[in-house]
Amino acid sequence: MQILLIIIIVVIVITIIVGLHIHNFIEKARSEKEVDYLIVLGAKTFGSEPGKHLRMRLDAAIDILQKNPNIITITSGGKGNDEEFEEAEVMKKYILENINDHITVLAEGNSSSTYENLLLSKKLLMDENARCGIVTNSYHLFRAVWYAKKVGIKNAVPVYAPSVKEYLLQDVLREIVIIIISHFYYSGERVKNDKS
Repeated sequence: MQILLIIIIVVIVITIIVGLHIHNFIEKARSEKEVDYLIVLGAKTFGSEPGKHLRMRLDAAIDILQKNPNIITITSGGKGNDEEFEEAEVMKKYILENINDHITVLAEGNSSSTYENLLLSKKLLMDENARCGIVTNSYHLFRAVWYAKKVGIKNAVPVYAPSVKEYLLQDVLREIVIIIISHFYYSGERVKNDKS
């Protein structure tokens, strides 16, 4: 019984520490950033329309692009089993329909996880020292920037997009578990147990 209690306490303490770290990271991500690229990470689509999480990411990118249309944007996301189109193409279409300026949007449509989003998007960067804004929902920012640095995006900076409030608790708890698992199972080339 004492061992079980110790395990529960350790899990609670680790969860609180990771949660506080994510919260502090999110607060830093809310400030405006000067970037050369935006990498917008994919999420669920419904036909040719972005889902709630993805729409928030795209709207955050559009806000930045309206102020600076010279930023090169990479939309990243493949076609899930239950999706009709590649997430990257749906994202590109949404951005181009909502921006009046001429902008450059590249679509990376082969990835199936956050890690692959960043690994494959890195190949589209023309300057390895470019500042890359990683656009994703608040709960996902810490892991996304961590993975970006793991794949060699040297100057990855978080770009805040709000989270869907009704899913926030579930998303944050899931994210904490994935971060902890990824920390222990990181192989150097691929992050296991990541399908988001």
